[in-house]
Amino acid sequence: MKELKANIETPIINTHYPTKRKTHKYWTSAMTSSQFKQKKMHNENIETSYHNVIDYVRKNHFRQVEIFFNLDHKTGIDGVTGMHSFITSSFYWRLDCTLLRDYEITYAFNNCPYEAEIRALMRAYPLDRVTTAKEMTPDYDAFFKAVIDIQIAEYNYEVDL
Repeated sequence: MKELKANIETPIINTHYPTKRKTHKYWTSAMTSSQFKQKKMHNENIETSYHNVIDYVRKNHFRQVEIFFNLDHKTGIDGVTGMHSFITSSFYWRLDCTLLRDYEITYAFNNCPYEAEIRALMRAYPLDRVTTAKEMTPDYDAFFKAVIDIQIAEYNYEVDL
């Protein structure tokens, strides 16, 4: 009878059942699935509208020194649903892709001086169908401070116009 020896460097359990798996981002299959062309076009419109709002805020409302967080989650390893986050001291804007491969946007305001203008942009198609308000706990100021303190500095920006 042959004796089985465990390999110290790579235990048998790790050989057959690796603990680390490469995560698959939902947005990649949403954009490559040829059978859902309408969903793909709808998602592309949502993403374009999402970035148009960010461009609008950056061009029209960064008048004083503003610190903000801007991160493209598409290429990162931080979850399967996240696509992009844009967070200022008064405005939260995040794009995600659900398990069903639908894009969705969550937002929050904190005494935002341009809230009415952003809400007007959100009333247009397709944002009127995919945006959802998010309640920040314990409050928005604590959330924003935590984001700036915790996140990697390369994704925090300071604009001085």
